[in-house]
Amino acid sequence: MTEICEVCHREFNSLSRRTICDACYERIVRNMELGPEGICPVCGNPSGTTRFGRRKKYCSDECYKIGHMVCTRRYSLLHHDWLQQRRKERRKKKKIRLLRGRSRIDDIAMLGKILEKSYGEMSAILRQRAARDGISLDIALAAVVHERGISR
Repeated sequence: MTEICEVCHREFNSLSRRTICDACYERIVRNMELGPEGICPVCGNPSGTTRFGRRKKYCSDECYKIGHMVCTRRYSLLHHDWLQQRRKERRKKKKIRLLRGRSRIDDIAMLGKILEKSYGEMSAILRQRAARDGISLDIALAAVVHERGISR
């Protein structure tokens, strides 16, 4: 698919709907890492200072938006495997919940009803337990159900 670069306004081919060409992307990354302070890494204009006297990194909101896109793209390239693994785990958990026919909200509400607590109270208790034990909310829910001997 042919796109127009937001920085240099030239046409380039993009497979994943990117809006910045590879040449501009590489230039911006290099300027972010090695460029002089006080100069916008996207367009090269002076970036000015904030009202507190600190130097701004970008000269405008448009340059900030482009810089943020570059940082996001770079992060996703550097952490591709880890991000794919996280997406896979989330899809797997969602699939398990869908196969059960109930959502987490339904499970928390059911557990709260059995223990004579409101949904909000039960949710808070489970969140506290998950934070205390360093586990996910789903695991905390399963642990409470198992401890109390409640059948789902």
